[in-house]
Amino acid sequence: MIYIFGFFKKKKQEEKQEDVLLNRHCVVDTTFIRSQIDEEMYLNFAISSCFNEITRSFKTLEFGVYKVKNDNYKKSGSFSAKKIGRTIKRPNPHTTFSGIIDSYLAGIYFNGNCLLRKIPGVMNDDLYVYNNSYYQITRNPRTMVIEAIETANIVFSGNDLKNFKPISEFNYKSQVQGIDKGVAKTKCLEPIKKLINGSLAYNISVMNNGGFLGGFLNFKISPEDVTEREKENARKEFKEKYSGVGNAGKPFLTWGDATYQQTGTTPKDLDFTESMVQMQKNICRVMGVPETLIIGDNSSYNNTLEFKKKLYTELVIPLAKEFCEHLTELFRNDLAEDEELYFSTSNIKVLQSDTFIEIEKLVNSLTGVCTVNGIIKKINDKYQMELEDLGEQGNVVLTKYNYTLEDVGGKLEFNTTPNSEEDSAE
Repeated sequence: MIYIFGFFKKKKQEEKQEDVLLNRHCVVDTTFIRSQIDEEMYLNFAISSCFNEITRSFKTLEFGVYKVKNDNYKKSGSFSAKKIGRTIKRPNPHTTFSGIIDSYLAGIYFNGNCLLRKIPGVMNDDLYVYNNSYYQITRNPRTMVIEAIETANIVFSGNDLKNFKPISEFNYKSQVQGIDKGVAKTKCLEPIKKLINGSLAYNISVMNNGGFLGGFLNFKISPEDVTEREKENARKEFKEKYSGVGNAGKPFLTWGDATYQQTGTTPKDLDFTESMVQMQKNICRVMGVPETLIIGDNSSYNNTLEFKKKLYTELVIPLAKEFCEHLTELFRNDLAEDEELYFSTSNIKVLQSDTFIEIEKLVNSLTGVCTVNGIIKKINDKYQMELEDLGEQGNVVLTKYNYTLEDVGGKLEFNTTPNSEEDSAE
C-alpha cells in the first residue's frame, strides 16, 4: 500500500513539474501582450525600399485554390474554390487583396506577429489581417492551447476560434516555437536604423544651420567679471545673428579678446554618402533583396533580370508558400482534402524563360507518344497554366511535322507548322 501511495505521489509531482515547465515557456504568452509595428523601422527609407521591392513582387503572384496531386497543382473549379476565389477578389469592404498582402508582410517584417480572421458569409467570406496592437490571445497555462482571442473588446472562444489564424515569426529566445510572440524579421536592423536616423538628423541639423557647426565663444576675461544676464544676452545675440539657414554666409565678428572655437564633425568627415551605401547593402543582405535592385550599381539589363529572378526564387516564392499555408489552415473546413491555397507564376516574365525551357524538354520527351491535347493537360497540371486544348484537331499524336510549341507575346501556344499547312492545302 505504501508503494502504491508513493507511485501516485510521484505521478502528481511529475505532472506538477510538467506544468511548471510549460508555464516557464509561456510566462508572457499566457496572455499575448499587444505591441505596435515598429514605425521608425517601417518609415526608414533604406529599409522601406527593400520592403517595397518585396511587396511589389509578391503581388504579381496569382493566388487561388488548387487541386494537388503528386506535387502537381491545377486550379480547382469546385464550389468552395469559387467562393474563396471571390474572397480573394474582394477580401472585405474596406481593402483589396493587395492591402491584405501589405498588412501581412508588414506584420511579419516589422512586428513578428499578425492575426488572420475569416468572417463566414453565404457567397463569399470576409478576410482580415489584424495588427498585433488590435488583438490579444489567451492560452491555457498548462496545455498552451488557445482559449480566447480578444479583438475590439470582443472575446471569441470555442468554435469561433476556427475563424482565426495567429501568425508568429521565429523567436530565437523561445524554447517552444509558436507559443511565444514572434520576433520581427527586421529586428536585427535596429542598430543600422539608429545609425541612419542619427546620421540624417545630424546632417539635416547642419544644413538647417547653413553648414555652421556648433562651438563656443571664449572671452579672455574672468568669469567673476560677467553676470549671468550678460552671458545669456551674448548667447542670444550670437544665435540670432549667426545661426540658422537665413544667416548662412554672413561674416562672423568677434569683439574684444573673444575667439570662437568650433566643435563637432563635418559631414565630409563622416563620409555620409559612402556609409549610407554600405548600410543599404547590409540592409539588402538581411532582408534577402539583391542589392543591385535597390542601389542600381550600373548593372546591365540582363543582370537586373537575373537578380529579379533570384528575388522570386529565393525570397518571394518561399514567403508566398508560407502565406498560402496559413490561408489553407484558415479555410481548411471549406476545402476538399486535395485542395489548398496556392499561386501561379505563369505571368511573371522573368521566370517564363526557365519555365519555357522546362516545358520544351517535356514536350520533346512526349513527342511521338502523346496527343497534343494530352501534352497540354500535362503542362497545365505541372506548371499551373491554363492552355486551351485544340479540340478534335488536338487528338492527334504530336510530331515535329504537325504542331510547334511557340511563345507568343509571353503566352505559350501550339501552332501548326508551315509544312503541315502546305500539305493540307495540297
